[in-house]
This record gives sequence, structure tokens and C-alpha cells, in this order.
Amino acid sequence: MKMKIFEAIRNNSLEQVVACVETDPACVNAIAPEKPNDTKGMSPLQATLTTGWR
Repeated sequence: MKMKIFEAIRNNSLEQVVACVETDPACVNAIAPEKPNDTKGMSPLQATLTTGWR
């Protein structure tokens, strides 16, 4: 479930992000996977702010 939050952010889906957080509140502390390189190692908040995915 933790990686789904990054998918939801990339898809600009606030509804999916909210659903991820409601289902698994710890997902806000997830670490982004190796790909894509522009978000590798970031938290969901960092990925959102850095990439402009909203």
C-alpha cells in the first residue's frame, strides 16, 4: 500500500491519496522507490513539492 501513494500523487488524484492515508496512515512516511529517478528516496510530501505532481 505504501507505494500506491506515489502512484496516486503521479496521477494527480487527491481522492486516491486520501484513500491511501485513511487505509494506512504510515504511508505518509514511505520512501519513494528507485524509479523514477527524480523522486528516488523522497517522502510523499517531498515528491509532491519537488515534481509539481499535485
